[in-house]
Amino acid sequence: MAGPASRIYESTVIIPVFGVIEIIAHFKIGIEDWIHIALVSTNIQVSRKAICGDKYCDLNYENCSNCPIDCGKCSLRPVHIGFITTGCVLLVGLFVGVFLYFKIQEQRLLWDPSWIIDIKEVQ
Repeated sequence: MAGPASRIYESTVIIPVFGVIEIIAHFKIGIEDWIHIALVSTNIQVSRKAICGDKYCDLNYENCSNCPIDCGKCSLRPVHIGFITTGCVLLVGLFVGVFLYFKIQEQRLLWDPSWIIDIKEVQ
């Protein structure tokens, strides 16, 4: 990497080992490598990169809503369970109400089906 001294130089290194490791960085500065600098860092924590689809659910960056492949599908939220329950109760209540309406009308009007003529008697 060459350029002005005021620039911030960055380099990405893929480390295949996870956990606490030690890194040695070696720099050569100058036209004909005048200065050699070696930097030793101790105890760097290398953690997994959160990648959706690697069959590992990273609890810090992945969850069921942004990565269902690794973390599984989300369960229903309580509001959705409430909507489903309310709909079922209303549907059952509607059927019971219609049944009771006809039963009450039959008793209130003293509905007598004997006046209905059978089609066999007409012929």
